[in-house]
Amino acid sequence: MARRTAAPPSVAALITRLEGLEQRVLQLETGRVGPGDGRAAVAKRTRTVRRCPGCGLPLRRRNGRCAACKRPLDSI
Repeated sequence: MARRTAAPPSVAALITRLEGLEQRVLQLETGRVGPGDGRAAVAKRTRTVRRCPGCGLPLRRRNGRCAACKRPLDSI
């Protein structure tokens, strides 16, 4: 048996779909998409973590040095 292909969408249906897509893109660009959507812009973190200039890991001081790479932190 030959398979039937779906009928192509009408021009009105394409225009409606295009308007919806433009609206979604506008929401993404302005960051107004609801939380948990997965497509929203990443919210800025309020708390920034200080990082070691030597290894780049979150800074944990021990005896005036970075606990991970042992770089002196006198100037930080």
